[in-house]
Amino acid sequence: MPQLEKKVNDSESRFISELVSTRSLNSNNENERNETDGESYSVGGNALGIPLNETLIVQNNFSEVLSIFVNGQFTFIQRVQNMTNFYVTILKNPAGRTCVVQNGIGKIENSNFNGVLINCI
Repeated sequence: MPQLEKKVNDSESRFISELVSTRSLNSNNENERNETDGESYSVGGNALGIPLNETLIVQNNFSEVLSIFVNGQFTFIQRVQNMTNFYVTILKNPAGRTCVVQNGIGKIENSNFNGVLINCI
C-alpha cells in the first residue's frame, strides 16, 4: 500500500509540474502579445506661421480636435495604439493663412511620432 501512494504522488507531482510549466509558458506568450498590442504612443510635431492671437485647429484620426495657439511643438492628448494609423488634418486655418500638413499620415510602430510638420503661410 505505501508503494501505491508513492506512485500516485509521483504522478500527481508530474501532472502539477507540467500544468504549472504550461500555464507559465502561456502566461509569458500572453504578456508578450499584450506588451506589443496594448501599447499606445503619442502623435505630435511642430506648427509654424501661426499669427499672434490666432488659432490653428487640427484633428487626429477624425476624432481628437486640438487647438494650437502658438508656434512650436504640439502633441495630441489621445494616444494611438501600436501598429495603427494616424491621420492629422487641418480643421480651421488661422485668419489670413493657409496651413499645409507634412508627415500627417503614418503608422505608429513601437514609438511616439513627433514628425508632423504644419506650415501656415
